[in-house]
Amino acid sequence: MVFFWMYWGQWPATNDPDDLKELKHVIKKVFIHGMRRTWGSSPIGKALLDERFVQFVDRVLAEDIG
Repeated sequence: MVFFWMYWGQWPATNDPDDLKELKHVIKKVFIHGMRRTWGSSPIGKALLDERFVQFVDRVLAEDIG
């Protein structure tokens, strides 16, 4: 979950489409290495992060699956 604190910290300042594209890319690459399981199963991870950020990550992951 440590990785997500860093991305969550970037989230409030990310307004530019290129920034969002970069953030999506990084999230997808991090999840390839086992973070997907942690994201889905951690009892505290999503609860501690901004709800809009959680929704953003969930949408990015849905794109990756779809």
